[in-house]
Amino acid sequence: MLPHRPRVVLRRRVVSVSLLLALILALTAASAGASAAVKVSGTVVCANGRSVVGIWFQFWGDEGSPAPLSDWRRMPGAANVAQYSQWVAGNSTISLHVRCAGRRHARWSDSRTARIQVRSSEVVNTLCRRPTKRGALRCQLPRIGLTAPDHRNHFDAGWCTWGAAKMLHRATGQYPGWFGNAKDWAEGAKGWLVSSEPMAHSIFVFPAGVDSSQSGHVGWVDRVEYSPGGVYLHTAEMNGWHGGLFRWSHERTKYERSMHFILVPDETTSGKS
Repeated sequence: MLPHRPRVVLRRRVVSVSLLLALILALTAASAGASAAVKVSGTVVCANGRSVVGIWFQFWGDEGSPAPLSDWRRMPGAANVAQYSQWVAGNSTISLHVRCAGRRHARWSDSRTARIQVRSSEVVNTLCRRPTKRGALRCQLPRIGLTAPDHRNHFDAGWCTWGAAKMLHRATGQYPGWFGNAKDWAEGAKGWLVSSEPMAHSIFVFPAGVDSSQSGHVGWVDRVEYSPGGVYLHTAEMNGWHGGLFRWSHERTKYERSMHFILVPDETTSGKS
């Protein structure tokens, strides 16, 4: 039996080395996954017509120092609204800071959102009020408000309201808790953040008679395009111009200032304010 012992030891050593290599590879893959860059984008709005003059991320923990964003621009014709886009390391914890200025840019305020854990690419929209001190938590994130207690889509099947309710459910796991025609949605969305400024990851609401019927129209905003010809919404909607009952269509529609937008929280921003 003695001649066989070295073989057993050798096999054990091979197995141990293989397990060690597998562990190292697993830890390396996990580390790479945790630090993989993800995209954070969205729209910021300064209250009371104050101009957006700066946007940056604050990183919490040991990720690094504040990072000013260079990839942002104001909405045509509205200096208080701006889009931004930035890549960050996955699993970062950030706050979005927004500088809002009055007539003189030397007098600006710094408002920020609550902390956000970024796990994957996110859409983070926010409405910012003037803070009492710089760096104050005065930027509101979208939140879930009134929802259906019976967890059902109670709108008429196949119509635009039914389709928009399905999109809201896909994003949040909840159906709207209000009733009525499309034109009534902005008023009915109690507890949700509603804006008159166009934002991606939201439900658009057309009032009666404006590019829609007397019942209004609603749908989902995939993205907002700033162009020299104006601001356009890229949408997914049911019973739209190129659809019909139970039919989805993707539209490019010019933004009208009479519209409203029900802001829908992304997974990581849900429930925060």
